[in-house]
Amino acid sequence: IDFQDNLWIGGSWKGLEKAIPKSQEFKIKQLVSEDSSPEEKSTRSLLLMNDGRLLVGTKDGFVHLLDKEMNEIRKWDAEYPVYDMYQEKNGTLWMASKEGGILEFAKEYGPDNLRFDYKRYVQGPTFYSPIGNKTYCIQDDHKGKLWFGFFDESLSYMELDDSERRFI
Repeated sequence: IDFQDNLWIGGSWKGLEKAIPKSQEFKIKQLVSEDSSPEEKSTRSLLLMNDGRLLVGTKDGFVHLLDKEMNEIRKWDAEYPVYDMYQEKNGTLWMASKEGGILEFAKEYGPDNLRFDYKRYVQGPTFYSPIGNKTYCIQDDHKGKLWFGFFDESLSYMELDDSERRFI
């Protein structure tokens, strides 16, 4: 948002877009107070979950759970900034974190909290470990694979039905 309250959006095939707010058509959700640091204010990822709630990852390493009206329910410290998120149809959540690798959250989580049981996959000694810890992107290919993009380390994928969670 610039000093004239215009919203600049970078993310479409058209390049940079400018949205000019009129009356109540735009709503900006502040996740922290106005005097917070830029890291706390800076959003890195957003996921509209299967149940209509939002998960928002901020640069300070927190993930915020918002209800459908954008009220914060809870926030959770992921320890590292989360740059992308994906939710399977069965509810399992995946998060790509910078420096923290890949997080997998069990599909059984409380309706109003972020008390997830999760596994963290980081670059490791085994051949089938992720190839890096700076994970920036998760993409489903609709054929049973999740693809992961890493900063300076290339791509890998994982078969969703592979219980061993091998990264290829």
